Parts: sequence; structure tokens; C-alpha cells
Amino acid sequence: MSDVCRILTSPDPCAYRADLNGLRALAVAAVVLFHFQFPGLGGGFVGVDIFFVLSGFLMTRIILSALQMGRFSWQQFYLARARRIVPALLVLCLVLLFLGWWWLPAADYRLLATHAASALGFISNLRFLKEAGYFDAVSHDKWLLHTWSLAVEWQFYLLLPLLLLLLWRLWGLRGCVRGLALLAVISFLWSVYATAHWPASAFYLLGSRAWELVAGGLTWYLSSRVHLSDRWCRFGEWGGLGLIVLAIAGCNGDTPWPGSMAALPVLGTMLVLLVARTDSRLLGHPLAQWLGRCSYSIYLWHWPLVVLLAYGNLQSSTLAVAAALLGTLLLGALSYRFVETPGRVWLGQLPSRRCGWVLLSGVLLVAAPALAIRKLELTGRVNVQVEAAARDQLNENPRRKECLPGSGDQFPVCHFGGEKLDAILLGDSHAMALSSAMTAAQADRQRGFTLLAYSSCPSVNQAKRFGPGIDERHQCARFNAHAQDYLQKQPPAVPVVVINRGSLYPLGDMQAEDQGPVVYFERRYEDPDPVFLADYRERLVQSSCQLAKSRPVFLMRPIPEMPVEVAKRITRDRMWGRPSVSVSISLAEYHARHRFIWDAQDEAVRRCGVAILNPLPYLCDGDRCWGTRDGRALYYDKDHLSEYGNKLLVPLFRQVLAAHSRPLPLISSAQASIPWQAGTSG
Repeated sequence: MSDVCRILTSPDPCAYRADLNGLRALAVAAVVLFHFQFPGLGGGFVGVDIFFVLSGFLMTRIILSALQMGRFSWQQFYLARARRIVPALLVLCLVLLFLGWWWLPAADYRLLATHAASALGFISNLRFLKEAGYFDAVSHDKWLLHTWSLAVEWQFYLLLPLLLLLLWRLWGLRGCVRGLALLAVISFLWSVYATAHWPASAFYLLGSRAWELVAGGLTWYLSSRVHLSDRWCRFGEWGGLGLIVLAIAGCNGDTPWPGSMAALPVLGTMLVLLVARTDSRLLGHPLAQWLGRCSYSIYLWHWPLVVLLAYGNLQSSTLAVAAALLGTLLLGALSYRFVETPGRVWLGQLPSRRCGWVLLSGVLLVAAPALAIRKLELTGRVNVQVEAAARDQLNENPRRKECLPGSGDQFPVCHFGGEKLDAILLGDSHAMALSSAMTAAQADRQRGFTLLAYSSCPSVNQAKRFGPGIDERHQCARFNAHAQDYLQKQPPAVPVVVINRGSLYPLGDMQAEDQGPVVYFERRYEDPDPVFLADYRERLVQSSCQLAKSRPVFLMRPIPEMPVEVAKRITRDRMWGRPSVSVSISLAEYHARHRFIWDAQDEAVRRCGVAILNPLPYLCDGDRCWGTRDGRALYYDKDHLSEYGNKLLVPLFRQVLAAHSRPLPLISSAQASIPWQAGTSG
């Protein structure tokens, strides 16, 4: 064995490297096992970061090697990438669209078709950014969520040759390296900043991921200048693998990502590539080499099987997970053997122009119908009971987008019903969800009410939100100040009804692994500390009493929260032919969850005479609170009553309106609602 480990710049930019292939195996194994929720692999998602480094290494090697030999071809570079990526992705989309036609309800199938078109256009990262965070539970309903990383890589492929060719013509190889190094530093700093302020954008967008890909390119350059003894090569390999394992075992879905922590798997991958131990027993093992060869196809097929488990509510079934894992390996092997490899070989034998037309035609033949599916009725494909249950997942107030902002400092004032003002409804998305019940409670069509709502924002002055899905554009404190200003301009006899998902804010989501506050005032608390809870309780009481100084105030007790997304559970049970199970929680569970908010509301009653609205007599009977009635969902998710379910509370709202039935003129939103400007004190 040589006593010197040196990486030489191969004249063949496509030269095979066993260590690189072994890293592919490690990356895909980490991602797959993480998504199948294997214990101890909370950071398995770093496998994608490993893939990014490998892609940057290979693409930089291919481009700069071709430039050094004076034979770089734009056409050949892009065709080679397309031959590698498109055929297997195309087949995956076709299979999902075909099977989905016979099984998925209309809303789910339209979403699949939209995602298929986005995936084939390599813009799915932009699409998913608009929908939800990668680690959100709803992401497990998206059959092609994993294609976001392919989109990031393809966008990198489009830009890297342009950058390197420009730098090459201006300053040669050294200019390329310096330019890449500068880009890596800028992108890394941006990634750290963006992860702290706009976590979803940082996760999905190329700008905050580019440094990982560029790091691979810089590793290729450094590799031809490294001279290490075989002993140090072994240390380097194990050190790099140790950093990767540390990231896999030490990170989880709550770790801000990519950010600075992503340096662990990136540096680890760079180190393994740098020492290039082609005789590594671990990375060179036949199993690792097979996994590496099939890694792309395995990656493509694993996520749909993860989603299938979620559709069947089988994530906790060891047998089902084992079957899905075996299915992933089998489908990945079949895709590699019969799609990926022959597709790449056959397309490579075609003249360049014909190859390009074949690839483009294939993409258009799938993407165009997928886009058209969004406009079709899609009736008569699946069982009508499945479709009926699926529609309840979307059975929310049609004015939700108009009246419930989730970020920014534009605070709409929405009026429902007639022009004579009977009440003002204030709160978060729960107020939005119950607004149509108040509309239905109005006996006189000339009377109406005003809604002021802001998503994920408690009606507690100076409260600020943080946590998954929340960035600095969320302006809860400003919204509450705006609401106070609006109320001061309304007649004092008009009552205000305050509705919030009260327990979420001081206690966190009851289904979350790490429960804790999701709001703060001066400092953030990770746990429901007694000091924080006492402060929150006092601020809630003071905020309620401030409202009560000028008008009647009604505080709604918290709506019961269900353990599952009710409409979705009924839909999935019917899709799998299972009898639908009634969803409910016990009153004991309800009171254990919401006792803190009840006590705070009771204190507001004692201190300033606010009134209480209790929904439990309408949503609960005996010792249980129900998420279903007569086989139909009362909730469109876990905690928001649907347009069907909220009608159970119409009698409750009638009591409010009857107690204050003297209608008053409405002050227009133009008079009372002035959008906050940046820099305005909240």
C-alpha cells in the first residue's frame, strides 16, 4: 500500500471513485432511514447536504476539466445532466399520476398533478416554499416533496457553467477558484442569517444552499494539491465520517437548518473526498457500492412509500415500515436497472439535437396534462364517500385568504352581514373559523359584525410569535396594537368577542415532541417556565380588561383540540376501506390541556367583569368532546371547526347578539384601519 495519499486531477472528468459512491450510499441511507423514522437518526436529513457537496464536486470537476482541455460544450453538459436525472423522474411522475387517478380524491390528485409539473420543471422548491415547511406534518401528504432538492441542484447546474466560464475567460483557473471561494463565504453567511430570520426560504432556496455545492467544487480543486501519508488519510476519512455521524445523531427537525450546523456534514464530506481513500473497507464495501449506484432511484422512490404509510396511518407499524423499506430498495433497484441505466445509455447514443427533443417531449407529455388536471372536474373516479370526506378537509371559510393574514403589517378589517354593527370578532385563525357561525346567528340581515384576525397571534398585548413556520414578517404585536386602535374608534356599546387557540401560545402544541411556549415578550422561553406562565397570565388578564374599559367583552373558552386531523382521518379510513372511527377526547383531557387558560379567563371575570362563552355544551356530551358527528368531520384539521362543525355554536352566538341587539352604525375600515408602515412602533 502506498505511504502517500494524493488525489490527482484525472484527465477523465467522469472517472469512477469508490469513495464518492460510498458517500452516496451513506447519504441515501441516512435520508431514507430518517424518513422512515428509525430511532437515533434525527438528523438523517443531512444526507441531502452530502448529496449537494458531491454534486458540486462532480460538476466543478467536469466543467473545469473540460475548460482545461479546451473542449467544454454547453449542449453536452446540460444533456448529460438531463440524461441522468429526467428519465427516472419522468417514470416516477407517470406512475404516481396513473395510480393516483384511480385512488386519490380530487383535491389530493390536483395537488399531486401540480407538484408533478413543478418537479419536471425543476421549480418544486419554489412551489413547496409557498405551501409549508419541510418538517411540517402536512408535508407527509405531498408525494413529490423530496424533488425540492433536485430543483436546487438543477438550478445550480444552470448557473455554475455561466459563472465558471466567465471567471475562466477573465482570470483562468485561479480566478475560478477565488470566485467560488468568495461565493461560498457569501452564501454561507447568508445561509446563517436567513436560517434565523426566514427558515423556510433558507431551507428551500439555492442562495442559502449554494455554499454546500460550491464547497464540493473547492474540494475538487484542493484534492490535486493534498499530499498526505496513508495514516493521515485514514484519520481524515474517519474524522470526516465522524462529523457526518455527529450531524445525523445530534441534529433533528428542531435544529435550525441549514445555518451554521450544516457545516458539520459539509466539512465531513469534504474531508472524506479530500483524502480519497479508494481502498476504504467501509465506503468501498460491495453493499455500499450497490447502494451508491442505485442511490438516485432509491431516493426517488422512498418518499412516495413514506407518504403511503402516512395515508394508511401505518407509520408506527413495524411490519408496514419494514415492507416499505424493502419496497424502496426493490423499486430503486428496478428503476436503476430498467429505467435509469438504459435510459442514459440509449439517450447517449442519439444525436445531441434528437436527444434534446426526446427529453423535452417526454417532459411536456407529462407536465402539460398534469397542469391541465388542475382545471378538470375529476368526478366519478373514486368512491363518492371518499370524495365527500375529502371535501371536508377544505371546508373552511371562503374569505380566509382575504381576512386572515399570516405575516406582514397589512391588517384587513372584514365586515360580514349587514351594515349595522352588532359586534366585533377579534382573534386568530380560530376566530376566522367561527365567523360564519356568528353570521348564521344574525336574525336580521341588516345587521352584521366586523372581524379582526391575524393567524397564530393571541389577543395579548405585546406578544410576539416564534417557532416553526414563523419568521420576522409575522407582526403579532403590531396587529394587537392596530386592533386596540380600531376598537377605540368604534361605539363603546358594541361588544367584542375574543376567540383564540389560547393554550397553544403559552404551552405549545399538545402533539409536539418538545412542548413549550411559542410566544415571548422580552425574552424567549424554551419550556413553560413558572415565571413566564405567571407573566403570560397577567398580560392576558390585563389585555382583556383593557378591552373591557370601553365595551362589553366576551372571552371564548378554548375549542377542544383533537388528537388527529379529523377530516383527513375519515378520508384516509374510507380510502383504505376501513370503517371510520369516531374521533374524540375526554373532558378530563380537555381540562388538563386548557386549565391554565380557563384560570386566566376566570381571573379576568373577577377583575373586570368580562363574560365567558363556553362552547363545551355544544361540542361535548357526557364525558367526551367529539370531532365527528354522524360519520362526518366537525373539524377540517385538528383544532379548527369546519363550516359544518361551527354551526353547532350558532345558539351560543345568538346569546351574544340578543344581549346587545341595538344596532349601531359601522365606522368604515377606511376611517378606522390604517396599515402599519415599516418602523412604526407596535
